[in-house]
Amino acid sequence: MKAVETGWFGHDNLPEELNFKPVSDAIFNGGLVGENGAPGSNSDIITVDGDRAFVLRVTDHKAEAVKPLAEVKDQVIAQVKHSKAEQQAKLDAEKLLAALKAGKGDEALKAAGLSFGEAKTLSRTGQDPVSQAAFSLSQPAKGKPGYGTATDMQGNVVLLALDEVKAGTLPDAQKKAMVQGITQNNAQITFEAMMSNLRKEAKIKLGDVITQQQ
Repeated sequence: MKAVETGWFGHDNLPEELNFKPVSDAIFNGGLVGENGAPGSNSDIITVDGDRAFVLRVTDHKAEAVKPLAEVKDQVIAQVKHSKAEQQAKLDAEKLLAALKAGKGDEALKAAGLSFGEAKTLSRTGQDPVSQAAFSLSQPAKGKPGYGTATDMQGNVVLLALDEVKAGTLPDAQKKAMVQGITQNNAQITFEAMMSNLRKEAKIKLGDVITQQQ
């Protein structure tokens, strides 16, 4: 492993490789910024997606400040154009989605000069917005796709066609581990219930003994 240094970024333009909520929270809310311009301390190990781990260190930081209009004019214009284009894309996607659900999708897509891309297999464990949106759709009927929309990691509006949902499979080792875990959990619940009953019974018997002694 080796340290990788990023360029400058802010809340709104986090690099894709760091675009995970636990990572973002640690960067901006984790107290990693040093004092008086000094580099900050290392973060704790942050694990995401089950197989990725980060240790973060903020080497430099610029305080938030208002820039002169002349300096940011082009950026503001670009952001406004992007925002308007994104809003229009969402409106167009909703219209196409309505047409698809009404069985008129082919004509609507052709009129818009669009078509669905190559089919992809997505995993329920995927953390990207498209995967999460796909698994929020209702399971499609045989031969009749389900449709929806999503916004991908790059901010593009995406139309989804869910063709099929396949049941997942577990390796035998994982099945065995799950069965053992459930068995142990049930045994623990049974044991705790038994101990609770024994405690109650013990109190009653103790009372009987005390009464007899008196």
